[in-house]
Amino acid sequence: MRYTPESIVINDADYEKFSEDHKYSSAKLLTYFIERPLIFIGYRSVVYREVP
Repeated sequence: MRYTPESIVINDADYEKFSEDHKYSSAKLLTYFIERPLIFIGYRSVVYREVP
């Protein structure tokens, strides 16, 4: 199965759908992240083929 960038990134619609479909899991995750701070450092890997 191939993934596209659009399918990997979680957007507002995905969040809302998860929240509606999994109310208990959503509440549990919210509680977990309130009790345990999370630092997410993202990056973007870009390869410039024309740059020497």
